[in-house]
Amino acid sequence: MRIGTAAGWSSARFSGTLQAQGASKGLKTGGKNEQHRMDYPVRGAKTGRLLSVRDAGIYLGISTWAVRELVWSGKLPCVRLGSRKIWLDRKDLDELVERQKEWFV
Repeated sequence: MRIGTAAGWSSARFSGTLQAQGASKGLKTGGKNEQHRMDYPVRGAKTGRLLSVRDAGIYLGISTWAVRELVWSGKLPCVRLGSRKIWLDRKDLDELVERQKEWFV
């Protein structure tokens, strides 16, 4: 236990605070639940074939607006189920990545 660190927090108090915050949100710390949270860092991360614009951005590592611009420019096909909601096929996202690959010699 270190007391008086530069930030004014001791490591024991800081880790206790994080554990208390996780417990108040219903999250268990440690054990196999910790690994599960690391596999799905985004709350409600989708594992199905169709992804929302937000989830597609996370999947590709780009912003939501960058995904929208790819759709609007015709570089990325989308699925519309309903009037406004845009869904993106995971296979199309993978194909986009494959098309964008370059070899540097």
